Amino acid sequence: MKIFYRILISSLLLIFFIIIYLSFFGFETKRFNNQISEKIKDIDPSLNLKLKKIKIILNPLELMFDVKTIGPKLMIQNKVLGLENVKTQIQFSSLFNKNVKVKNLNISTKSVKLDDLISFVRILDQKPQLYILEKIIKNGFLVADIKINFDEKGKVKKDYIINGFVKDLDLSILKKNQLKKINFEFNYQENHLSFNDINFKFDNLNFSSKNLVINRQKKEYEIKGEFQNQTLSLNKKNIDLFIQPYVSFLDIEDIKFTSQNKFFFKINKKFKLKDFELKSDIKIESAKFNNKFNLKDFFPQIKKNINITNHNLQINYKNNSFDIIGEGNILFQNNLDKLIYSINKKD
Repeated sequence: MKIFYRILISSLLLIFFIIIYLSFFGFETKRFNNQISEKIKDIDPSLNLKLKKIKIILNPLELMFDVKTIGPKLMIQNKVLGLENVKTQIQFSSLFNKNVKVKNLNISTKSVKLDDLISFVRILDQKPQLYILEKIIKNGFLVADIKINFDEKGKVKKDYIINGFVKDLDLSILKKNQLKKINFEFNYQENHLSFNDINFKFDNLNFSSKNLVINRQKKEYEIKGEFQNQTLSLNKKNIDLFIQPYVSFLDIEDIKFTSQNKFFFKINKKFKLKDFELKSDIKIESAKFNNKFNLKDFFPQIKKNINITNHNLQINYKNNSFDIIGEGNILFQNNLDKLIYSINKKD
C-alpha cells in the first residue's frame, strides 16, 4: 500500500512539474507550421506565411496551448512583408490529432513602410482607392496588431480587429502644399474605423485632433470628428489658402487665433460629399484688415487698416446655410469700440 501511495504521489508531482514547465518554458516544434500557414490561406489563397520554429506554452486554465512564432514572413508574388510575431491558440487534444483546430490568429507587424504595405495589399485588392493612396503617400511607417477569429468550419469571421499607429506620414494631395508629419493611432472593427491622437503639419502650421470616426452605412460612409489648433499666426500666403476663398469680401492682412472645431459629413464610393456640418469656436487674439469699405460718412477718422482684438466667434454651418455670432474689440478710428454682430445666410 505504501508503494502505491509513493507511486501515486511521485506521478502527481511529476505531472505537476510538467505542467509548471510547460506553462512557463514550453517547448519548440515545427509540427503546427503547415496548419498555421493554411489558416493564412483562408484569408487569401495567394498568401504564403514562412514560419520558423514555433514555441508552445500550456494555458492550463483554458486547457489550451498558446502558440507563438517570432519573425515570420508574409509573402505574395515577389513582395515580402516582415512580421514581428504570429500567435494563436490550439486545443489540448490537437497534440494527439492530425487535424489541428485553430481558434484565432493574432498577427503583429514590424514597423512597415506605408508605401510598401499599400503595394503589397494592391496585389490582393485592386480597388481604385488603394491606387490613389499609393500615389499620394510619400513617407510614413505603420505598426499594427491584427486579431482574427475562425468559426467552427475554419472560416474567417467578420469580427476581426486591427489596431496600431502611423508615424511620420507625408501626403501629397495638393501641388503646392503637403500634409506632413502625420501621426495617429487607429482601430478598425466591422464597419467602424476610428483615429485618435492625430497631429499633423499643413503648410508648416500645426494642427491636432482628438478623434476622427468613419462608419460605413450601406453604400456610403459617415465621417465625424474634431480638430483644434493652438495659437496660429497666419501670413498673407496662409490666409489666401485657408480663409480668403470663403470671405472674399474681406482683405485680411494677418490674423492670430485659436480654434475648436467639430464636423460631420457623408461621402459615397464616388467621393461625393453631402450633409456637411461644421461647428467652430474661434478666439481671435488679433487681426488686421485693409479698409475696402466706404464708411467715411459714418466714421470721418476711419483708418486705412481696421484692427480687431479679443474676438470670440461662433460658426454653425449646415446644409449650405450658416450662422456667425461674434463679439470683440475693433479699432476703426482712434479709440477701441465694442462690436457685437450676427451674420446669417440661408440656402
